[in-house]
Amino acid sequence: MIENQVDCIVRLHDVKRLKELERCVFSLVGQTYRPLNIIVTLQRFSPSDIAQVEASLARLLKMHDAPSLKIVNFTAEEPKDARTELLNLGLSNATGQYVAFLDYDDVLYPEAYSLLVGQLKTSNAAIVFSSVRVVHADVSPQFIVAARADSKVFPGEGLEDLFVANFCPIHSYLIDRSIASAELYFDTLLTWEEDYDLLLRVTAAYPSDFKLVGTIVGDYYIKSDLSNSTGVTGAEGKLSGDRLREYEQVAALIEARRRITRLSETVKNKLGLQNKAGNLTIRNALRELGVDEVFAESVASGSVDKPKVEIAGAAPIHPNDDVFEGSSAHYESVGSQMAEFVQRAANLSGVKNPTILELPCGYGRTTRHLVKKYKASDVHVADIVAPAVDFCSSTFGVHGHHIVRPLFEFASIEDARFDVAALESFITHLSQADARSAMKHFFSKIRSGGIGVVTTHGARSRERLSETDCYSVGEEARKRLLSSYDAGEYAFVDSQTMKSSAAKVARDLGERYGVSMIPERWLRTFCEEFRLTIVERIVGGWDDNQDVYFIRK
Repeated sequence: MIENQVDCIVRLHDVKRLKELERCVFSLVGQTYRPLNIIVTLQRFSPSDIAQVEASLARLLKMHDAPSLKIVNFTAEEPKDARTELLNLGLSNATGQYVAFLDYDDVLYPEAYSLLVGQLKTSNAAIVFSSVRVVHADVSPQFIVAARADSKVFPGEGLEDLFVANFCPIHSYLIDRSIASAELYFDTLLTWEEDYDLLLRVTAAYPSDFKLVGTIVGDYYIKSDLSNSTGVTGAEGKLSGDRLREYEQVAALIEARRRITRLSETVKNKLGLQNKAGNLTIRNALRELGVDEVFAESVASGSVDKPKVEIAGAAPIHPNDDVFEGSSAHYESVGSQMAEFVQRAANLSGVKNPTILELPCGYGRTTRHLVKKYKASDVHVADIVAPAVDFCSSTFGVHGHHIVRPLFEFASIEDARFDVAALESFITHLSQADARSAMKHFFSKIRSGGIGVVTTHGARSRERLSETDCYSVGEEARKRLLSSYDAGEYAFVDSQTMKSSAAKVARDLGERYGVSMIPERWLRTFCEEFRLTIVERIVGGWDDNQDVYFIRK
C-alpha cells in the first residue's frame, strides 16, 4: 500500500461516452493533490476501443506533474450490467492508502482531494464526506450543455441522515483503505445503490467524518436523456415494468442491509448509544434515536426512496428455517399475524412501551415483524435451538436467550420481567405433563397484570384433523387425537416423522415431541389453578389453524 496515494476509480461502459470521460479525467489531472493514481475500468471493450481510450487520454497525461493512469478491461460475459463488477475490479487494482470514485460523466474541483485527505488526517476517520453540486444538462448528439445548477446540495448532514437515505454521491467521499479494508467491496447483487450499500457497511463499522458536508468539491450531472439516472429519487414517475420491479427489489435489499448490519462500539458511542444492546443494528439504532418516525414521514412525502415491497420480507430467511415451506407470502402472513396478536396483548396490558418475550422464536418468522412495531431492545427471544436464537439476535438486534435443560423451566429467562409474552406453537407439540410445566414457568416470566399469548391445537384444528391427516401423524394416531379431544381430554401422540430443528433437539435431550390437541376446558382449568384469567379467545385465529388465547396474570 502506497502511503498517502489517492486511487480514483472511474468506470466507463460505452466508448461513445469518451468525450465525457475526457472531461472527467481532465478534472482529475487538475487536482492539486499528489500522489494521485487514476484507474479506469472498462466494460467489455474491444482492443480497438481500448486503444481509442488510451489515445484519447494520453494527451491529458502529458501535462506537467500529471497523475498516473491505469486502464483495466472487464471481459466476463456476465453480468450484462457490470457496473458493480467495474468498481470491484478497480478496488482489486488499487495500491494507494486512499480510494475514491468518480463516474465518467461527473467532475471534481481542483482542491477536492487536498481537502478530503486533509480532513481524514485530522479526524483519523475511515471515511470523510463532502458535498457536490447538482448540474442539469441538456444532451444532444454532438455536445452536452450545462443548463442550470441547483443552489442546494443533497439534503443531509450526518451519520443519522445517511442511515436513513443516501445523500452522498459516489464522488463526494474519500476512504482510508488502511482502516476500512475489510468492508471495501461492492455487493454484486446490486446494480443500483451499490455505493450506498458500501457506505452503510463502512459507516456502521468505522468512524466517519461529515465536517466537509456543505463544502462543494465537484459536480454531479443529471442529463436530460436520463442516461445516467436510475431514478433513485421519484423513481415511480420514471420507471415501469421490469425496471420498476428491479428498483423495488434493490430498495428492499438496502432495507435488509439496515436490519442486519450491526454497529461497532465506536460508532455506537459516537451516536450516544453506548448503553444499548451489543448487537444493535442500523435500523434498531434509528429506532433508539427516534428517527424511524422521521423516516416514515419522509417516505410518505416522497423525499426518500420508498420500497414498494414489504421490507420485513427483505430480512433474510435462514436456510434452516423449517417453518418456511416455499411460500414467502404465507411465511410473512403467519409472522405478521402473531406480531398483531402481541400488539393486541400489549394494548390489553395497558403498557405503552412493553417489554416482550417471544418463545420459541425459531429463525425469526415473527421476530422480523415485532421489530417493526417495537424497539429491538425491548424484544427478547428464546428457543431450544441455539443457532436460531443467535440468528435472531444478530439479524434483528433483539435479546436472545438459549433454552437449556430442564427445557420447560426456562431458567435462563428472568422471572416477572415481561409485560407481554407469546408462547407460539409450543405446547402444541408437548405432552400434558410437559405442557403444564411449560405453561407454569412461562407465566412466571410475566409481570402481574401482564398478558400471555398462547396458541393451541383446538377447535379449528379439530375440524381440519377430522377431514385429513394434516399433521402427518398416521391414521391410528389421528383417530386417538380426535377421540381424546372429543372426550374433553388433553390429547397427545408422539410423532417420529416430525423433523424440525426443535423436534430433533428435544429428542436428543430425551424429551417427548409430537402433536397435542388441547380442549378449551383443559386450559380454563389450568388458568383457574394458577389464578390466571382468559381475557379473549380467537378460534383458529392463527393461520386459520391454531386457537389463540390472551391470558392475564
